[in-house]
Formats: sequence, C-alpha cells, structure tokens
Amino acid sequence: MDFEQKKLQELHADINKWKELVELVRDETRIFEHQLEQILQAGPSREVMPYIQKFESMFIRQNEVSDELFHDLKAADHELKQMIDEDPAVLNVPLPDHDHLRDKVNTYENLFLELRNEFRHFHLMASHPEAH
Repeated sequence: MDFEQKKLQELHADINKWKELVELVRDETRIFEHQLEQILQAGPSREVMPYIQKFESMFIRQNEVSDELFHDLKAADHELKQMIDEDPAVLNVPLPDHDHLRDKVNTYENLFLELRNEFRHFHLMASHPEAH
C-alpha cells in the first residue's frame, strides 16, 4: 500500500486551509442561528416549531464538531512546529500525509453542506409559507 507523502510546508498549508474552512463554517452557522431566531420571533406556526428545535440542536452540535476539529487541527500544526524545532532538516524530507485529518475534514465539510442545504430549504419554506 502506497502512502502519499508531502513536504512539511504542504502539510502546514493544508492545515491552515482546513482551519479557514472551520472558521467559514462557524460564520455561516452563526448566520443560520440568526435566521432561525428571526423565524422564531416572527411567531411561527405549530407545525414549524419542531423544525426550529431540530435546527437549534443541529447548530449546537455543528458548533461542537467545529470546535473539536479546530482543536485537532491546532494540535497537528503544533506537532509540525515541534518537528521543526527538534530537527530543521525535516523541512526537506517528505512526510506521511495527514490522511486521518483529511478524511475528517472531508466528512465535516460534506455533513455541513447537507445541513446548509436542509436549512436553506427550511428557511425558504418558513420565511414564505404562502408559497408552499
């Protein structure tokens, strides 16, 4: 089995890109929470309330997952910095890719895209009930 290898700088760049993704997801989740609050303040129908509660829970969980992943990314970045501190020559040596983190980030992104699509559909329906 071949394992992909990358230079430390590439691994660091990947981690930074993933941290930016987590920040974007956090920002978008805050927007969704605000939109949900607006729907709640508008006095939604009883049929809509279970969906509001569902999305409140999903956003709480999304924030927890974002925090956990961001922590993992910071820890991986810290490991890379320690490697440089211990032996600067590591900058010139190919290292194993962070496959486990890459998989985690891909799953995180895909699940968020599903949540986003589901919430956007709900938001449209709840904001314009006369259209549905």
